[in-house]
Amino acid sequence: MQSKIEKRVLKLLRLAGNNPSPEEAERALLKAQELMAKYHLDMVPGEEDDGDIVREYAYWSGNICYYHQQLGQIISENFRTKGFVSRRKSDGKRAITFLGERVDARISAAVYNDVLKILNKYLGEMRKRDKERRASGHYSKARAKIERDSFVLGFLDGIDKALAAQVQENKWELMVVPSDEVNKAYLSLHLKWKRTEFRTADQEKYQEGYRKGKKYRTKKLLGE
Repeated sequence: MQSKIEKRVLKLLRLAGNNPSPEEAERALLKAQELMAKYHLDMVPGEEDDGDIVREYAYWSGNICYYHQQLGQIISENFRTKGFVSRRKSDGKRAITFLGERVDARISAAVYNDVLKILNKYLGEMRKRDKERRASGHYSKARAKIERDSFVLGFLDGIDKALAAQVQENKWELMVVPSDEVNKAYLSLHLKWKRTEFRTADQEKYQEGYRKGKKYRTKKLLGE
């Protein structure tokens, strides 16, 4: 059964997803973090959340690439969970996985899928333009990949900075840290999934992605 906070966040993401503008969907990310932080600030111990530590799977695929993992780390670090990659034995597919208290894990997975949808929309637009430019004979696939990768890294850094800024401004540092129980459960898995640093080869595309990832911080958030 969904808690009140889950219903509010999922409704927020659903409304954003129904809007054809990616900008509206992007604003939902910070609002989701705000709702989660306020929920934990106001919650009476034992209220709403049953305290169970669970895994929520956000994205199953046979091809988990670097930015899927990087986005998972950003979301987990800002939504009270621990992120890692799981593998399904039946078909070998892997998933971005969030370990945490039930409400936090579900919200992390929902937010992850929402942000990934936004990023995929931008990448789809870039691939369409790349195809048109390659048709002219003056643009290579290698160059197109460099530009897309640089854009992705900028986009992820922009989201990371926006979420971190909101935490700092509202003094939510303790509200986005996983509980001791979650940390213990994660350590028991003996995983070594750390944030990987990548270098960008195209500063112009990196800055474009960074602006798109961070720009919603300056816009009015969606109403509750």
